[in-house]
Amino acid sequence: MSRQMDIEQRLDQKRAQLNHILQQIRYAIADEHTEKLDALYSELAHYQDQFDLLYDELLQIKKRY
Repeated sequence: MSRQMDIEQRLDQKRAQLNHILQQIRYAIADEHTEKLDALYSELAHYQDQFDLLYDELLQIKKRY
């Protein structure tokens, strides 16, 4: 179960990172900073991939128990 708790904690951290990036994207859109938007979208995609992998791993652990 500690593995599950570890993954849940990491998911919470990734969710916070995603929310932070989304907030930065909103600011960049409002200010029309296209270069900043491109960088933020790349960062967002990276964190989304990590989030998805962790979530899939968590689901596999939950299926075992």
